[in-house]
Amino acid sequence: NLELTVSQLKDSEERLKSQYDEIKNQEEYIRFLAERDFLTDLYNRRKLSMNLEESIKSGKNGTIILIDIDDFKNINDTLGHYYGDKVLKYVSRLVSSITFFEEYTPYRIGGDEFVLHIPGAFSESQMKTFISYLFETFGKTHYIDNVKNSITASLGVVRYPEDANSVDEIIMKADLAMYNAKKQGKNRYCYFEQSMIESFDWKISIEKELREAVENNLFYLMYQPIVDAMTGRFKYFEALIRIKDSNIPPNIFIPVAEETGLILKIGRWVIEEAMAQIKIWENMGLENRKISVNVSPMQIQDYELISFLRDELIKNNVD
Repeated sequence: NLELTVSQLKDSEERLKSQYDEIKNQEEYIRFLAERDFLTDLYNRRKLSMNLEESIKSGKNGTIILIDIDDFKNINDTLGHYYGDKVLKYVSRLVSSITFFEEYTPYRIGGDEFVLHIPGAFSESQMKTFISYLFETFGKTHYIDNVKNSITASLGVVRYPEDANSVDEIIMKADLAMYNAKKQGKNRYCYFEQSMIESFDWKISIEKELREAVENNLFYLMYQPIVDAMTGRFKYFEALIRIKDSNIPPNIFIPVAEETGLILKIGRWVIEEAMAQIKIWENMGLENRKISVNVSPMQIQDYELISFLRDELIKNNVD
């Protein structure tokens, strides 16, 4: 009986050890899923935040480089999201294979955005050399599924603690610097500068005013006569948009409307308003009062623009 009991205890011990090992493996797998990007297996935004937090609390120096693939939406639109995922996997391998620094960590923090975290204090010239190496790596010809790809990226660079000393602030400032690189023509990099914050705050205030104008119908049109310089005869009107009780001119608010996507809704309102004005003039007995309307490139990319124009022309009975 004693021998049987010992044998049973050993069996129980082995089962318990097996269960314990299984639980530990599951815990490690859950931790892996929580810290890794599901598509590329790189560390994710959560892990970046954890590592940055630890580095900041330890009083360490470091550099964050935010990498955003240029025109990635075009890849998804023309070759499909499945192929786009292959491009993201390919880029993840690119950023993981860099041998310039002994210690650095790549992350994918969402969409087509990647981050390189480089711990330690490096001079601007060292970082410039590394970024040149990075652009050289991206600039090579890349074949993905036998399709030739030209991959470029815009980079935002932030140093801590010089530029920022909290995780949210570091990522926000890297994003601002990257946005400025995009604005300057893409395929380049920008270090964060304080003036970017001021410009961002200014843009946010304009965006807020634009959204209020859209919601509360605060836009109006002015009609500038276009005259034939040779004959002096009136030819047509050009519709010019303004905001009621606002000093912000169109050359300032229209680019912001384009960047935020509000231009689509605003552009449609302009077309509707111009057509309504043509009917008013017709009802007044005025003939040949043509109106030209400025159209944003973003509106041209709107697949529903033609059907919208057709419907409005029919609805308003406008030539």
